[in-house]
Amino acid sequence: MLDGLPIWFWYLVVIAGTAFLVVRHLPRLARRRTQQRVPAATIARPEEPAAMTRIEMPEILAWLQTRAPRSPDLWHILPDLNWDHEEHLHPILLWVVRQPDCDAATAIDILKLMSDDVALDLASGGTRWAPSGFDPNDSDEVRLLQAICERSEGGGFAGPVLKQTMWPSTHANHQHLEMLQGVLAKIEAEGRSVPFPLPVKLLSAPVPDDVRPAKTPVRLDDDAILVPHDMA
Repeated sequence: MLDGLPIWFWYLVVIAGTAFLVVRHLPRLARRRTQQRVPAATIARPEEPAAMTRIEMPEILAWLQTRAPRSPDLWHILPDLNWDHEEHLHPILLWVVRQPDCDAATAIDILKLMSDDVALDLASGGTRWAPSGFDPNDSDEVRLLQAICERSEGGGFAGPVLKQTMWPSTHANHQHLEMLQGVLAKIEAEGRSVPFPLPVKLLSAPVPDDVRPAKTPVRLDDDAILVPHDMA
C-alpha cells in the first residue's frame, strides 16, 4: 500500500524526522555550550593534600621527644597505631601517659586497647601469659599499665577535654573497671598480688557531654604517622 506513495511524500518524512531530532537535542547542545563557556576559575576542584613526611613506628618516640609539638590532641590518636608492633608502641604510649597534659580520655583508650587484664596478671607474677624468662620488672607492657594506674590514683590526668574513641560512655568505663576488679580478685584468690592500685578514679569519673574529637594535622598509616613537612 505504501509503495504507491509519491516520492515527494518520502522527502517530507525525512525532513520532518530530521527536524524532530534537531529540536530534541537542542537543550542538550545548549547545556554543553554553556558549560564550555564557564571560566576555569569558577570550577570547584578538590584541595590537594599537604605534603607529608612518613615517620615509621621505631622513629616516632624520638620525634615526639625532640621535634614534635606538645599536643594532647596528637597524643590522643597514637593508641590507634598498629598493636602488632607492641615493642615500639608500648614505649611511645608510656611516654604519652607520663606527660603532665595527657588527657584522661587518652589513658582510658590505652587501657581498652591494650590487654590490661593480661598485663595485670603478668604484674602479679602470673605465668599463664608469660613467655619463657619473662620478668615483670622489665616489661614495658606492665610499666604502661602501672603508670596509668598510679597516676589515676595519684594526681590524675588532665581533662577530660577529648572524646574517647573506644566505647565513650560512663557505663562502659565502669564495666571495664569491674572486669579488672574481677581479674584482681582471681589473682588474690591464688595468693598473688599486684604492686600497684587499679585505675578506679580514672574509670569511675563520669564522661562529660562537652568533650570533643582530637584535632591534629598528623595522620595515622597503620604502623607509621604522616606528618606535615613543617612538623617533621
